[in-house]
Amino acid sequence: MSIASFLIQKQQLTIPVTLLDPFTNTIFEDPVTLKTGETVSLKTLEKNGWTHPETKEKIGKDEVNPNQQAKEHVIEFVIKEMQKFFKTLSNKSANEQIEAILAMLPFLHKEHNTTINSEAKKLIISHFEQQTSRKTSNPFVEEIKQFTHQEQYKLIVSLINANFQQTVLQLFEAIPELLEGFPVNNQNLMEKLKLVNNYDPNLIDKFIQILVSNKNYNKLEQYFSYGIPSLSADKYYEKTIEQIDEEHELSTNFCEHFINLIHDYLLLSTKTKDEISRWTNILLRNCLPVLLSTDNITTSNEDKLCEMLHKMTFIFASAPPDLCVTSDVFTKELLYVSCFSQVDISSKVTQYSQKLISILLQRFKHIDDGRINFGNVENKLSRIISYSIQYPFSLLAQLNSKFAETDMKKHIDLVTEALNSRLLWETKLAILEKFVEIYYDKNSLRIPAAPDLIISLIKGLRMFPPNMIPIILLVFEIISRSIDNKKLIGAKGVIQRILEIMHFFDDNYQIQISAIRALSEIANLSADNRSILAKFNGVILVLRAMKKFRGDSQLQAVSCFTLWVVSISDENRTIIVDNKGIQAILKSMKLHPRSQDLQANACGALWNIALNDPSKLIISQNNGIRLIVVAMFNHKLDSKVQKYACGALGNLVTIEENAQELKTKEMIEHLNWILEEFPQNDLIKQATRLLDKINPK
Repeated sequence: MSIASFLIQKQQLTIPVTLLDPFTNTIFEDPVTLKTGETVSLKTLEKNGWTHPETKEKIGKDEVNPNQQAKEHVIEFVIKEMQKFFKTLSNKSANEQIEAILAMLPFLHKEHNTTINSEAKKLIISHFEQQTSRKTSNPFVEEIKQFTHQEQYKLIVSLINANFQQTVLQLFEAIPELLEGFPVNNQNLMEKLKLVNNYDPNLIDKFIQILVSNKNYNKLEQYFSYGIPSLSADKYYEKTIEQIDEEHELSTNFCEHFINLIHDYLLLSTKTKDEISRWTNILLRNCLPVLLSTDNITTSNEDKLCEMLHKMTFIFASAPPDLCVTSDVFTKELLYVSCFSQVDISSKVTQYSQKLISILLQRFKHIDDGRINFGNVENKLSRIISYSIQYPFSLLAQLNSKFAETDMKKHIDLVTEALNSRLLWETKLAILEKFVEIYYDKNSLRIPAAPDLIISLIKGLRMFPPNMIPIILLVFEIISRSIDNKKLIGAKGVIQRILEIMHFFDDNYQIQISAIRALSEIANLSADNRSILAKFNGVILVLRAMKKFRGDSQLQAVSCFTLWVVSISDENRTIIVDNKGIQAILKSMKLHPRSQDLQANACGALWNIALNDPSKLIISQNNGIRLIVVAMFNHKLDSKVQKYACGALGNLVTIEENAQELKTKEMIEHLNWILEEFPQNDLIKQATRLLDKINPK
């Protein structure tokens, strides 16, 4: 094993003879027992081309069995030696400790035994916690401080690559100097540190807290401007922005990103009036003056500025009517002079500024401290069209009439255009629902390639409120019936985004079932997409949803179908078995015996999974054969249940004990009845195959 090799080399261990491969004299890796009774490493057989190392006799893969006892003894030995290693490590110098851990980190990537890997990570984390938590006379921390920037950077990157995110933040907290050489605009590093894209809100909170407590405002602004993905740490925002603004003026980029964050987060979360009030005051006091400064309004960036003003208008329009903005920020200098003095520079910016003022006046008419003449402003704005109310619904009426056309390509373009427009979310939702209503049941329809729609839907998954996510997932399910779209969806990171959503909305039933449906279609007939699902824990998330919503037969049926689809590949079958997926499928069958779709999909999944003896044994040991037979008798007239059940049983009866369990008068009569009643050739083929195995003539 990889970590075992490291320990043997580092500590010059003496390995017990019982743990050594007799032919290579190395510690067992995946020990298997030959029919001769000898135990060897699986790697030894593979290196020798599946021949006996001494006799050169050919060995069949079905002639070896995993030696679980030997494997457990190796694991026990390695863990015990690791614990000794870390115990002695604490007595060494700080430099020796760090060098030893850095040398061990690469072996974590190679270690395929999860028990050993998990224990190694636990010991490393515990060691760092013990060493960095000492407040006085801490040679470990002092040693790292003496490292060159390059050495410090190497240490941090090594820990990030080994998925020690919490430990990295712990080091940042203990040694703030490490932050100086850490590039927050490095996409790869920040993703691995879980601070962008596939982010962890708890890590974000911790990272911001460290930066604020160390007054590292430059690094904080870089991080915000680079694209902090969430306002989960909103308790730090007001304090953070005020502190940055006191130290040095906010940059335009920072203001733009802060507006984007509030805009997106308001769509995804229900916030209290106090929180919205705090944010709107920050926007008015700190961000708007920067955006509307004369230096900022140029021809080259006016489109970006107009977009920011439009988003601010949305933010204030979303606020409660009685929201209170403090009068010190609602001043003539800020809202009147700043906006209208720019008319000669950019009339387009002025137009968007006026829309913002219009919304502010609607929301905050009760504030009048004599510093702004509301009457004059209202007269100037009397000709502004109510863009956010009138336009979208008139367009929706046109879209409804266009949906009567038969050209799906036009409809896809129409939906794409609507998603990219500034329509209200409710309007976009209505358009997507109309599209799904027309095309969801048209399975035979040829779906054209839709790259632009896919990109728009990806943005929607990131920005739209949770109630829109299920309908977006349904659209993905529809368009992924096309092979071209499956390829695009795999290449554009859609699968990873759907899995992120499943992770963060794990209590939302509608999102879970819609995501699982979409994944089944995306993975169907696409080996590449099935590999992506395996790589990013897709199967594990489906099994987690099955456990959380165990009482819902519809979600169980959809999940079993998805497991059926992905279990075509060896890697997904292994993941299903290792994560007790067989037990989850059988539990669904037991809890919902009358659900026809669930029973059919579960039998189909078991048909795929029951391809090797270990899987067959798990199925039979968990009463799987009886559950499949019960499904056949409960749903006698359903050809799908009969076919998939026959297929699953046909694989299971290759084990003699299973064949004997099925060799009953009732089962033989039922199979003969199937051959008489059902004309489908594929069903007759599976029933005949099963009958021949349990009742050979």
